[in-house]
Amino acid sequence: MAKIETHFFYNDFFIEENQIFKNIDSIKNIPCHIVHGRYDIVCPFDQAYDLHAAYGTSVIHEIRDAGHSLLEEGITKKILEIYKMIKNLLLKLTFFSLCIGSCSLVQRDNHS
Repeated sequence: MAKIETHFFYNDFFIEENQIFKNIDSIKNIPCHIVHGRYDIVCPFDQAYDLHAAYGTSVIHEIRDAGHSLLEEGITKKILEIYKMIKNLLLKLTFFSLCIGSCSLVQRDNHS
């Protein structure tokens, strides 16, 4: 794991300076939830807020009692909450697309 992390650091994470902000318009149509710990000293909260402001349609979740780690309770809870929301949305979309697909298979007699 350390070798992989070092490789990414050495190569500037394979992105250019401000690449995400420069190309933000190409992803604005994708729903986005930003989950960020208020006391993150690795990636300060201001950076998450700047991304949220540039994105325009994102939802930002400030976890007040958390730092950087995904394993912190508040962050884990919020990630699981968002995961469940996405799962339920996908299940609904799948159900409706199945209903629409099966409805189109029904022949209608317009001669009555």
